[in-house]
Amino acid sequence: MGQNTKCSVLFAPKGTVHSTIGTIDSLISQLKRNDLSAAVAQIVLDNNLRLTLQVTSKTSATHYRENPVALQEQDVTWCELPIMSNVKQLIQNLTQLKKLLFTWLLQQPRGRWYEIKRIVFTDGILEIEKLTGSPSKIISLPSIKQERLLLIDGPNVLNMAFYASSTNGEEHLLRNHEGLYTNAVLAMTRKLFHLLRDFQPTHLAICWDVRRSSTFRRQLYEGYKAGRGETPPPLLEQYFTAHTLFQSMNIQQFLIQGYEADDLIGTLATLWKKSSQGECYIVSSDKDLFQLLNFQTSLLRQVKGTQEHFTVQDFTDQFGIDPKQWIDVKAILGETGKSSDNIPGIAGLGEKAAFPLIQQYGNLEGIYNALTALEKVPSFNRYVKKLEQGRDMAFLSKKLATIVTDVPGLPTSIDQLKVKIDKKAMVTEFERLGFKSILNDLREGKYRAS
Repeated sequence: MGQNTKCSVLFAPKGTVHSTIGTIDSLISQLKRNDLSAAVAQIVLDNNLRLTLQVTSKTSATHYRENPVALQEQDVTWCELPIMSNVKQLIQNLTQLKKLLFTWLLQQPRGRWYEIKRIVFTDGILEIEKLTGSPSKIISLPSIKQERLLLIDGPNVLNMAFYASSTNGEEHLLRNHEGLYTNAVLAMTRKLFHLLRDFQPTHLAICWDVRRSSTFRRQLYEGYKAGRGETPPPLLEQYFTAHTLFQSMNIQQFLIQGYEADDLIGTLATLWKKSSQGECYIVSSDKDLFQLLNFQTSLLRQVKGTQEHFTVQDFTDQFGIDPKQWIDVKAILGETGKSSDNIPGIAGLGEKAAFPLIQQYGNLEGIYNALTALEKVPSFNRYVKKLEQGRDMAFLSKKLATIVTDVPGLPTSIDQLKVKIDKKAMVTEFERLGFKSILNDLREGKYRAS
């Protein structure tokens, strides 16, 4: 968040740290149902967890529960932010507050039961005022720098940028004075700047694919991604242009022979989880990456023209399984179509079979271990023959669908992913590519927070 952002959260007297964490969880859950880009003027949450959110949009207020009541300051949980702060930034601040409280709580023998008069969280510094007699005791915790990793699926983002800006045909695609195609690179760079501004990552990496014919998955199965057409020349050219630009900006980029961008993302996300308590945001619309979701790792997806923050909770709510089980579901369903991975799956079994089977037996191995018992289960016995016939394809499909999380040749320390953008070289490249609009936006401070 920007340097001028202030977030003060006051809790009702006689609450405990433990109950306060629960209150924050409820508040975050309610906030996620709103438009994340809405600007916040004031937020009020009463003791019954009824919330009123003042936003600076066409509506003057958004009510999250029936008959919200704004009580007096001393009776409510409230949070004030500058008028330009948005819901997404508020969620980030509250999430950091919750982590600080939880960290402090673990250090206290009776911390969870302390009655607290108030909690103040301002500019990353947490103060807890406990009711331990008169006068109240104030505990001040220093600011903890919130680490954030941004992992960008380069092919996915560049492809979407290309087709979104190619609606008028190839002859109208944007080029620079050298004749280089730049429409996709320009759109991807704009998206990158928005991400840097809105999420302010401390660490950043862009991951790229090798040619489909040289992946280990093609060696396992000749039909893997075999239905995909050739990349249009204007898009293929921009892969090299994008790589050159981001290299000049000193952004870490990775491409490893035999592996796809998903595998590199999976490896770096796993390293991050082992090394940091901060959040990891994966920028991609590829559903294969669902299997990487966890408490720290979420997806920033482009859905119907808008960016969706897709969390592990969103996944479990939608599919009723654990993210790791997404691999097993895909092993059963497979994936066909010209733009698909062309994974065979089990012929004749669809979602109505796959999800209940995985929910009941946990994974593919569990299903086949219980195959004899399935014959006696009325809701599953009709699948037994197809499962038997498709056994080999099922386990092959699981190998194809599983993202590798230990790719060799990638960084072994998250310090290698720290954001260190070379601004001078960046401006030089923007001028060469003819990115006048972005240069003007930079001068006007549009991306100042980044």
